Amino acid sequence: MRRLLIGLLCAVLSAQLAYAQSLSGIVKDSLTGVPVSFATAEIRSRGSDTVLRTTVTDGKGRFGFSRLSIADFEITLSCVGYTTKRVAVTTGANPVSLGILYLSPRTDMLKEVTVNGRKSLIEERLDRTVYNVENDLTILGGDATDALRRVPLLSVDIDGNVTLRGSSNIKILINGKPSTI
Repeated sequence: MRRLLIGLLCAVLSAQLAYAQSLSGIVKDSLTGVPVSFATAEIRSRGSDTVLRTTVTDGKGRFGFSRLSIADFEITLSCVGYTTKRVAVTTGANPVSLGILYLSPRTDMLKEVTVNGRKSLIEERLDRTVYNVENDLTILGGDATDALRRVPLLSVDIDGNVTLRGSSNIKILINGKPSTI
């Protein structure tokens, strides 16, 4: 009975020791030396494409895996804007520290992006219709009445009186302010 208990205890302890290894490291930028936050670290058996575990680096670039078996592994480090790095690791009876691992910034990244946007000529809103005069090239030498003649649904007579569908009870705003037209 005693031998069976001792044998069972040894089996449990050896199983615990076989899966008690840990692996850790720090990820930094190779140019600036700044820790890389939120980089992905994946561990897989060497020669396999199946990911065993995944973790993300903290604010200081640290990552770690615990309860690993004694085996040959491959660590893959990746982050947006950096080239992916692979590191071969063999775990043993003691914890493994990979130290500082450097990721290189990708050279094919865009340096700057310019976004050009133009307002449409006519904008329909719930309470008003906006006519963007700066986008109408046909009235380049004209005045305000020439611009109002181009606005859909508006009519301008010879005296400069403006009507909307025949009604003169309208309010004209220029740059968001009431106009005396």
